[in-house]
Amino acid sequence: MFSIKSLTDKNKGRKNKPNQDHFSSWFKDGLNNPHGFLGVYDGHGNYGHYVSEIIRDYFALNIPEQWEELNNDFYTTINTLFYNAQSVLYDKIIIKLNSLGFETREIDLEKNYKNIEYNNRFGWKLFMSGTTCSLVIILENNILYHVHLGDSECVIFDKDEHKTVYQKKLTKDHSPSSIEEYKRVTQNYKKPGLFKYNLISNGLNTIGPNIFNHDKDENIIKENPYKLYKTYNKMYIKNVEKEFSTYFTNPINKSMSLSVLRSFGDFHLTPFGISYIPDIIEHRFTENTIILLASDGLWDNWVKEDLLNQFQIWLNQGMSFIDIYTLLWNITDVDATKNFGSSRDDITMILFSKTF
Repeated sequence: MFSIKSLTDKNKGRKNKPNQDHFSSWFKDGLNNPHGFLGVYDGHGNYGHYVSEIIRDYFALNIPEQWEELNNDFYTTINTLFYNAQSVLYDKIIIKLNSLGFETREIDLEKNYKNIEYNNRFGWKLFMSGTTCSLVIILENNILYHVHLGDSECVIFDKDEHKTVYQKKLTKDHSPSSIEEYKRVTQNYKKPGLFKYNLISNGLNTIGPNIFNHDKDENIIKENPYKLYKTYNKMYIKNVEKEFSTYFTNPINKSMSLSVLRSFGDFHLTPFGISYIPDIIEHRFTENTIILLASDGLWDNWVKEDLLNQFQIWLNQGMSFIDIYTLLWNITDVDATKNFGSSRDDITMILFSKTF
């Protein structure tokens, strides 16, 4: 028998802002075996809660319906599902905005790129919302896939041949500080977006210096943020890993920015490099595998090495599945308020393993 524990908690410091996180799970034979999927979706923008809900419902319906296809040809099927999800989302957002009483219209941003404008009685506005998507799918052959867009991360805890617990991160970096994302965008888009450090002044976010530059031979140079900080001292740390805040920005209108390079929605930045093509990482699932899947509301409050060490302590102490989950959640909840106060993010966390 396997155990799953899921919880999402709204940032209580912003009472008028809905929880933009959602999660889902489905297992073919219930918790008698591990074959199925887990999902975390972290919305952003004014209507991010609707976007994450639509994407959650899409995968909750389509993964069970296409379970046989996923087991027969995983990569083709999952990439088709993600392609179709973006199209379904576009149509459903128009329906949702109309149901809210807004007039809508489609506009051309660039060749082959469309977006939605809506009239909220104060004039026409560009739709600027999206969601991350993080799916853990365990197939019948016990291969685990983490299929993801954005910064909701997956870490597994497993045991090697010596029964030593080890940690493995199954998430690629989709932030603007990723040199792989920088290469993808600058090499494939006619008008690539800008990769910038974020500044904050008098409570307002502004665009700071370049994350990447080029030398005289056109080699990519990733700037040292600590050296930049001496000049741009309004750069700020975004998490306990001491990473500086970064933005991916429209090259024409720099007020249109995002902290991830891959997402569903965000139609306003797709002409410049935002992508809904997922990264996929494999791991063999065993009876020792413990899966921790969570939105950045959790990860921003942990140094991953510290989390591994803490997990090892708890497991060595013989703590139960539910006790570890409860303690991890409580520590994160307290630390989030301590680290970020009223600006703390929504937190969603799923823990899954064989019952212990």
